[in-house]
Amino acid sequence: MPALLLLCALLHLGQHSTLARRHIPCTDLRPQDLLSEIIEASRKLVNAIRVVQERGVRGLRMSQDLKAACFPASLIFKMCNYFPAEFSIIFTLKVNYLPSKKNEYIFTLLQENSNHLLLGLRVSSDKLHFEFSPGEHPYSHRKRVTFRDLYLADRHWHTLVLAVTTDIVSLTVDCCPPIDMFLDIPFPEHLNTARSEFHIGSRRRRKGLFTKLK
Repeated sequence: MPALLLLCALLHLGQHSTLARRHIPCTDLRPQDLLSEIIEASRKLVNAIRVVQERGVRGLRMSQDLKAACFPASLIFKMCNYFPAEFSIIFTLKVNYLPSKKNEYIFTLLQENSNHLLLGLRVSSDKLHFEFSPGEHPYSHRKRVTFRDLYLADRHWHTLVLAVTTDIVSLTVDCCPPIDMFLDIPFPEHLNTARSEFHIGSRRRRKGLFTKLK
C-alpha cells in the first residue's frame, strides 16, 4: 500500500502583518511543530498514523484515513488570527514514485466549512507547487508558484526549506543553493486564519492525498 513517512514538519513564523502589528503579536515566534499537532488530532483514528522504520530511519506512515485528521489554526494563532507575512516551513520526506501529471498535497490550510484553500504545498513527479489565496473570499483566484525540475520521487530522503518574504518565495533542497521565485502578487499581509484548519498530507478529500513517505 502507498504510504507517507514524515520525519518533520516545522513552521517558523516571522514578521507579522502590519494589520496585526497594530494589536498584540499573533504568536510568540517559536517554531511550531505541525506534525505533533496532527498526531494528537489523529489519536482517535485507528491506524491513521503508524511509526515505521525505513532503512534505519524512523518516520510516520499515514493511511488514507488521514484525510479526516486536522487541527484548528487557533492552536497556533492564539493571540490573533492573522498569518505572518514572513514565514518558513521545513519538512523531510521520501517519495518512491509519482505518476506524471499526479499531484499530492504535503500540507494545506483550509477554511473549516469549505474546500477554500488559504495556503498549501503539493508535489508532483518533477515539480513543487506553493499555493496561497490572496483573499478570503471562497471564489478568489488562487496564486501558485511552481519550482520546476525537482525530481523528488527518487526513493531518497529529502529535506526542504520553503521561506516566504512578502514578494519572494525561496526553496532550499538538501542544503543546495536556494532557488528564488518572485511573486507577481505579494503574499497577503493579513491572511485571516479564523475558522480554518491545518491538514498534513491531504486537502480534506481523497484527491491529492499524499501517499508516500514523509
